[in-house]
Order: sequence, then structure tokens, then C-alpha cells
Amino acid sequence: ALEELEFNAFKRFFVENLGYKGASGINFDITLCFRGIIVDLNTGNNLKIDCDKKVVKAYHGNRQLSNEELQRLYPDPLVFDGSHTDDYWSSSTFFEAGVGPLWIGLVELEDKQEGESNYRKLFADLRKGIEFNFYTFGEGYFFPDITGNPEKYLFKRDDLVQWFKQISAPNAEPKPIRLFLLTNSDTDYAKFLADYCLGADWESLFELILYKGGKPSFWHAESADSFEHVTVSVHDSGFSFQNNGASPLDIAIGKQYRSGNGKLLSDFL
Repeated sequence: ALEELEFNAFKRFFVENLGYKGASGINFDITLCFRGIIVDLNTGNNLKIDCDKKVVKAYHGNRQLSNEELQRLYPDPLVFDGSHTDDYWSSSTFFEAGVGPLWIGLVELEDKQEGESNYRKLFADLRKGIEFNFYTFGEGYFFPDITGNPEKYLFKRDDLVQWFKQISAPNAEPKPIRLFLLTNSDTDYAKFLADYCLGADWESLFELILYKGGKPSFWHAESADSFEHVTVSVHDSGFSFQNNGASPLDIAIGKQYRSGNGKLLSDFL
């Protein structure tokens, strides 16, 4: 259900906001929703690589490329570490999984246009859709359906709460486990999800709560931005977050932070 909501949010943006009328005929296909697929922004191809970053399978729209085409186009391993680059974009999170069938359909539409296909413009428009649908909580074509119908997309996980409490208890064997929460979601959406799935007291389960982590690059981007300390205020109309600026991880200050990187987290732990 979540992948279909993502797909429909992007499709609606392309049709209604950008005027891609042909995109209205692109159908959702759950079998085309993958994480880990890489898009070649020069060719529009969807790529699958092995552990040595060698392209082992590729599709252009609905057509699978032959072995001869793979060897000609991708004779060497990709220069790619999992982060988005000027030449490659990776569908690496659940937010992007629903893009798969839409991108395939958009490539098919682009190739039918007169003149040379421009996949970089196509991707630039996709980035606009990401910003429109995911950058501001409560807006776009994605968040309103989630917040209005959480039971359709989310599960309450009391069992997980009890397990967290069990493994982090002072008398846990062989020793208590220190827990932190790291999410790519920003503050408002992450709190909404956790409030629904884990209950109102979920913050007490974790030593640190880290928002907008930017995984997977979080783990190897040592030069990334520093952590930003945030505080949450709960009021009658809901809740709000305040960004208090760059700060080292310090429990004495608070447990909730944004951005940062894996090296700073490892140093703290």
C-alpha cells in the first residue's frame, strides 16, 4: 500500500503540476518497486550491480539490455558508493521504492518524443516531485493520506516496545543494550510515525534519537554536516520542533538531533 501511495503521489505531481499528460496512463506494478536500483542519468537505464559494482543487469524502460549492450555501455565497475552523484541516482530508501514503475513509464514516454531524449531533465523533474511530496510534512500528495489514514499504512508495535525495554533493562543478560533511533525522516514525520506505532512514551526507549540521517551516506560521509540539537514542544494543536543549531552529541543537553554522520555517532558511543 505504501509503495502505491508513493507512486500515485509522484504520478499526480507529473500530470497535474508539470503537465506530463501521458504519465496518466502509467500503471502501478509492485514487482517494479525496488530499493537498490541505480538510475544512469545519461541513458535513463535502470541498473543492477553486484558486490564489485559491476553492472549485471539493466533495463531501458521495459526492455532488458543484452549482454553485448552491457559490455559496451558498462565495461568497468561503476564509480559509485551508494550516494547520489552527477551520473547516478540510487533508489535506496522506502520513500523512493514507488518511483520504479513510474520511471520506467516516463523513460518510455520520453523516447517517443521528437528529438533527443533528455533523461537528466526527466530526473530534474523527479527531484521536484521528491521535494514537493516529502520535504514539508503535511503537504504534497503523500503526507495527507498517511496522516488521515494511518491504519491503512502503519502497524502498532507494542511487541517491539516490550522487546526494546527487555534488552535495555539494567538487569538484561548478558548486559543491557544501548539503543538509539536513526531515521532518514525529518522530525515531524518521524514523531508522527513513532507516536502511532510505538506509543506516546517512545522517546524514553532510546538514548539518542537522530532525525534526517541521510542513510546510507550517513555511515561513510565523515565530512558531512555536524549534528543539530532539536527540542520538541507538545501543545493542544499537536507538536512542534525547534532547531537549536549545531551541537556535539551530549545527553546533558538533550537526546534529539538532526543530520550528522556515522563517525561522530561512533565517537560518542
